[in-house]
Amino acid sequence: LNAKQLAEAFGVPHGTAIYFTCDYCAQENEYPTIEAYIRAAQEACYPYEAGMYGHAGLVDYLAQKGACRKFWQCVAWSLGNLSQYTTVYQYMWSGGAESVEMQGKVGFPVDMNKTTSLEAAKLWMPPAKVPEKNWYDDAKGC
Repeated sequence: LNAKQLAEAFGVPHGTAIYFTCDYCAQENEYPTIEAYIRAAQEACYPYEAGMYGHAGLVDYLAQKGACRKFWQCVAWSLGNLSQYTTVYQYMWSGGAESVEMQGKVGFPVDMNKTTSLEAAKLWMPPAKVPEKNWYDDAKGC
């Protein structure tokens, strides 16, 4: 299945961003190829919105070219820069020292991300599962 089919199958609302990745230190000579990739992804996943995950330099390039509007910037390869176009920022990755400390607390590798809002990033959270009725609590007063 492709990203659009999976989103449809899970009931993800149209207009939600589907982020595609460039999870390595892409070089400037590769940017035009990545731009073509994200433009093709946008066409293929419509009526969802294609977003791009990558480092600050790539985010800046794609934003300035108008290739997409949603960007999930990784801390890796960004050289301490934060792009003004970033909608989600991965500020800690699972290989970093801070994450190893976090992994000790939660028991598994963690990437930490932040955004100003789910709406701005066009992210979607599935509805919370309604807990089943707790019959034990109801019976306490009997």
